[in-house]
This record gives sequence, structure tokens and C-alpha cells, in this order.
Amino acid sequence: MNIYADTGKIITGKRYVSRPKIEKEIIDRTMGEVYGSVSVVGMQRMGKSSVMAHLYNQYYESCFERSIIMLSLSLNEFNSLAHFYKTIGEMMIEALEDHDLDIPSRIERVANKLEQADDDRAYNQLTRLIRNVKKMLGYRLYIILDEFDRSRKMFKNNSGYAQLRSLLYNSETDVTFVFVSRRMVSELDKQLDESNLSGTLGTPIYVTPYNEDELDQYFTIAKEAGYDMDHKREALIQKIGAYPHWLDLFMYRLVDEDNNMAIDDVFNHYAGTFYDEFDHLNAILDDQELLHPLMQLIFGPVFDCTISQLKSLEDYGMIQYDANSEVEALAKAYETYLQSKRKDIDFAPKWRECERLLRDMLKDHYHELYGDNWEETIIHMYDYGDFKSMIKDALANQKDIMTDHVHYASGIYVDVLDTASTGMLFALYSVLEEPFYNDKLKIRKRDFMDMTKHLRLVRNKFAHNNEEILKLEVRQQSSSYVDQIVDHINQYFNRIQ
Repeated sequence: MNIYADTGKIITGKRYVSRPKIEKEIIDRTMGEVYGSVSVVGMQRMGKSSVMAHLYNQYYESCFERSIIMLSLSLNEFNSLAHFYKTIGEMMIEALEDHDLDIPSRIERVANKLEQADDDRAYNQLTRLIRNVKKMLGYRLYIILDEFDRSRKMFKNNSGYAQLRSLLYNSETDVTFVFVSRRMVSELDKQLDESNLSGTLGTPIYVTPYNEDELDQYFTIAKEAGYDMDHKREALIQKIGAYPHWLDLFMYRLVDEDNNMAIDDVFNHYAGTFYDEFDHLNAILDDQELLHPLMQLIFGPVFDCTISQLKSLEDYGMIQYDANSEVEALAKAYETYLQSKRKDIDFAPKWRECERLLRDMLKDHYHELYGDNWEETIIHMYDYGDFKSMIKDALANQKDIMTDHVHYASGIYVDVLDTASTGMLFALYSVLEEPFYNDKLKIRKRDFMDMTKHLRLVRNKFAHNNEEILKLEVRQQSSSYVDQIVDHINQYFNRIQ
């Protein structure tokens, strides 16, 4: 039996990986002596619904003992606000009946009026019901509301946000909401120009990729099921990251292959499945205007990414930092995929031209020196120091892209300079002698390197919250340097044609 057969569903039972920090914050902020409503935010299939299902199953009965009626709903289940409000009323009454409480006739009458109410009256009748249950029976309402992103459509032509805000804000109703969504509630109510619901929720609680302790638990569960990943764990996390759904998809396929395939082989064999997942993630990021900033941070240059967007990507767990505070994607396979998509996302046309010319210039120079074997020559020539690791990364990127099904089918060759990082390109220029600059680029090496030093700072790899590099004047200076480099290289190619 494949224990990952439930992949894609809400994960419960033994397969559930507890998220203690997230769970504790939700409980503390919604069930403590001082409580309020919160928003739980995370990318698609990051485990938000699984966390909330776990809390619902764990706390439903104990909440009722504390006079809290806990409900769990998804906005995807409703076609209108009236339908939503009536269902809340029905579930409240069912919860009371399930616990054999005597329901006063007044509450029954209000519940019946809610059930029969037209769309315009449903909210008012629900408010009356909640108020009466709280006043007469002493029970307050706690609602987990999943797929809250759908509120953008369902609340589009009405006052839904204002009504929800009133339910949680008014002491007579005192409803606790846990809004579960991909987007922050502040983004949702801003789009509809609605009452400021987000202002009543405090800081969002983010569900992000697994941390190390959660990964330990994840692989312990796998081992107990007979799938020991100790010898493959590091390679798997580097390849696919700690994204819960991606890990489940990978493990599902690995188990199907009896755990006998290498990590890269499994990924390549089922690459289409993972590319679809990457496409879905990109669509969500693009919808939130975070895809271009993500591409800038990883590949450079950072020309219009804001501190706010950087913070959002950090909060969502979409970027991470290495030991040198350099920005990385959340998984190697995803970063390679993003690299293949750069041609489709023209987020910095001038920089793209500059980077292409930098690569072409080096290829021309190396071909002039070493002939058709230039690629093999420089690979061996720069097998030392920092160059060694940069060449290794470029070769790994080259391998990944060449085994991508699109490139494989097209037969197009990608050389080591095509997949070299911008940092590697600048490093290669730094070791060229002065005559190269004087004779070919018609610029002093010192001036060229000063420009590239600035661009290296700005292009992508910067320390956390370094606002200086995002200032307008810094980006304008970078644009000027890019123009100058493009001009000098273009003049060279025009001369030799």
C-alpha cells in the first residue's frame, strides 16, 4: 500500500506532520483568555487546510466544554452569502442538538426565520441567532473559514466584509474567525474597497515550507511505513525543497518505484507533474504581483522589487538565504524551472540584453583564443578557488536544462556560459587583462569593474532588508551602467562585422 495515496487531500491521522509553532500561535490568539480573530496565510497546498483540520479535530469537543461552538467551513461550498449565512445557522443548531442541549423556543423561532429568510434578510437573522445563543445559552461562535480567497468573487457586489467585521467586532455576537487563504486579508478587502476587515485581525500567521524539526517528523513517518530516506534526504530536499505537497508528490512516485530510483531519475521521469505544480505556483505569485520580484531577486537585477514585496516573499517562504545572505529559490528544481521561464518573462529588457551581450562577448573572446574547444578549455582553466564552485554550479544548471524535455526535444545546445550566474560572468571579466578592455571594449578596466561592482550589489544577492539598494536613485544609476556596458559591447560587434 502506498501511504502517499492521499496526496492532494487534507492530510489527517498518522500522515499529518504537526506544525507546533503555527498551531500554538493560532490557539493562543483565538482560544486564550484574551482572544480575537486571525488570518492564516500560505501558498497553495502548503498545508493550511491540514493544519486547520487537525486543530478542529483536536479541539472541537474541548471547545464545546468551554462554551465555544467550533465550526469548519470552506467558501468553495457556497454560491451566495445568504447560503453561507444560513449554513452557519444550521450548523450552530446541529452542534447544540448533538450535545443534547435544550434549545429555547425563542432560539428555534429565530433559526426558522433564518432558514426562510430572503437573501437581504439572512445576515440580520443570523446576527439575531448568534446574539441569542450567546445571551441565553452562553455559547460563543468560532468559525474556521477556509478558501477565503473566494470572497473576492462572492463578496464582490455586497457588503460581506463589513458584515463579517461586525460579527467579530460587536461584543453581542463576538464571533471568532480564522480566515484561511493564499492572499492576505488586507489584499482582499483592498481589492473590493470594503470595510477594513484586516485591521481587526493582527499580524497574519504564515504556513510556510517545513522547518528542520518538521522535516525530521516527515521522514520519521516515512521510515515507520518502511521507507528509509536517510541516505536520500539531503538530495531530495535540495532538489524539491521542503514544500509539503511537492514532497508528498515525490514520495508517492518514489514509493511506486519501490524506492529504487535515484532522486534525479524520479524527478526527470515525472517531470511533467512537477512542472504543472510549478506552473500553478507561478500563476498564484503572478496574480499577487510577486512573480517578477521573485525572478529579479534570484536572477537580477532588482530594478523595481520593493521592500514590501521582498518581505512578502520571505513571509510566504518563497525565498531563502544561504550562508552568505544570498537569495535562493525554495528548491533547486524550481529555480531551474524559473531559469527556463526567464525568456517568457521580460521583467528587465535592458538587463536581459546586457547579460546576453556579456555572455556573447566572452564566447567571442574565448573562441578567438582557444578555438572550438573553448568551453572545455575554460572549464579546466578555472578549476580553482571560487571559480571552481561557480563552474560546478553552471555545469549543474547546464545538465538540468539540457535534460529538460523542451530542450531535449529541440536539440538546442546550451553551453556553460549560457548557464553561468551573473556573478560568474563578472568574475570572468575581472581576470581579463587591460588590453582586452583597451582594444576591444574601448574602456578602462577599472571603470568597467566599478560598474559591474555596482551591478553585482544591485542585481540580486543582497542582505536582508537592505533598503539602500532599492532606492530610486540607485536603480537609475544601475540603468545608466547597463546602458553603457551594452553600448561598448555593441560597438565592438559592429566593428568586427
